[in-house]
Amino acid sequence: MSDTTNAPRDPAWELLPAYALDAVDDLDRRAVERLLAAEESARHELASLQATTAALVPDIEPPAHLRADVLARLAALDADGDADGARRDAADASVFPDAGTTGAAESADGTVVSLDAARRRRRRRWGVAGIAAAGVLALAVPTGIAVQQAQQRSQLEDERRAVAAILADPDAHLATSDVSTGGRASVLVADGQALFTASDLSDTGDHVYQLWRGPDPDHMVSAGVLTVRGGKTSTLVDAADDAVFAMTVEPEGGSQQPTTAPVVALTVPA
Repeated sequence: MSDTTNAPRDPAWELLPAYALDAVDDLDRRAVERLLAAEESARHELASLQATTAALVPDIEPPAHLRADVLARLAALDADGDADGARRDAADASVFPDAGTTGAAESADGTVVSLDAARRRRRRRWGVAGIAAAGVLALAVPTGIAVQQAQQRSQLEDERRAVAAILADPDAHLATSDVSTGGRASVLVADGQALFTASDLSDTGDHVYQLWRGPDPDHMVSAGVLTVRGGKTSTLVDAADDAVFAMTVEPEGGSQQPTTAPVVALTVPA
């Protein structure tokens, strides 16, 4: 039996967030599906990413113009991506004369692939993921009297952009776990911010769910009382050096320090 302890990670892992948003091309989709067929851990991570996205989207029909708007932005991205790719390839050739603009390499299965095409797919992939995430999250921004206030509207836009960036960040770290009282929670951390989501939560009666964060379990601070609707909650919090996120059940209004044991604790991998 070969030792796979130090085997390189399948590059298709990086495609999982984009795949969860249905923002991959056919070639990348096949790569992800091969990974999912081969690795149970990849299937678990995909399920967590899909649950994270679903927790942010209300059960409403998207406006008819949204799909057309997203597709138009994708078409523009394709055009810009090709032009940008040509400029970058030319710059690469000037700095690295041996690196031609039409280079090719042999993949693990012996298929010759274009390095330039792979680079452009990667740039487009995360651009598409960002647009798809923004489109999905546009549905989650509440409408009504509240957002007519300029300050609140600006805050919602800032939060929506931040969440979209986290969902599309290939370097984001994910942790997920069952909640002891029912449900499942996950946290996605990238660039100093954390997106915490939970679903299928049980009713707490006259108590509330409260989120805590910190660098370790002994140094936790409140990240706020969570608003739960239909058993779902999501919140975006600062997470500069935080690696641990925990949720407790507290008296109405929340607590200065946890008064009960966490119903879920998540440690984000380094």
